Amino acid sequence: CEPECPWEAIFEDSAVPDVFKDDIELNVRMTDSKDLFRVPEAEERDRPTPEQIAENKKKWGFEG
Repeated sequence: CEPECPWEAIFEDSAVPDVFKDDIELNVRMTDSKDLFRVPEAEERDRPTPEQIAENKKKWGFEG
């Protein structure tokens, strides 16, 4: 999954950065619904800044 993750946000549980900790439960729900999604081909992208991540979460209503 790592190459396909648009936010390069896949980490071992013990290594999840604070900015993503609120998303752990959401990720479990997404995994349970994975058959409903199509994974696009991976694109080379720069890693997002914490500010970009926070803005993305705000945009989609997932802020803590």
